[in-house]
Amino acid sequence: MDADQAREFLIPRVLAQAERERAPLSTAELQILMFEDVDLPDNSAIYEAKLASLISRASQQLPATDLDAWSEAFDILESEGTYLSLLLIASRSVVDWKRVRRIAFCAILIVIAVNYLTRYASRWID
Repeated sequence: MDADQAREFLIPRVLAQAERERAPLSTAELQILMFEDVDLPDNSAIYEAKLASLISRASQQLPATDLDAWSEAFDILESEGTYLSLLLIASRSVVDWKRVRRIAFCAILIVIAVNYLTRYASRWID
């Protein structure tokens, strides 16, 4: 896979993720995502954060059959030194807060269950 094929693989999946989330990309965001040389607007940090989050969530929605191709495309584009490569690197550090909340909720339930069992299990055993 070369860089053009990697872009052709990766970008449609990011656009599909934006459609799934009903979060259409602005013209500036599309330019940032698709083109190598971009004149960045003043508020490009907002666009960068949105695109990095979309890339991260798009990777989480991949079917198992596309995981290897995604990784290969990711590696090729990440080493390219373009603006898209910066977004790919940034997407690795995006935190999935829904997952964090689910894990925290499960941890709290486990602590409550252990606390309950240690207090009241002796009644059942005796």
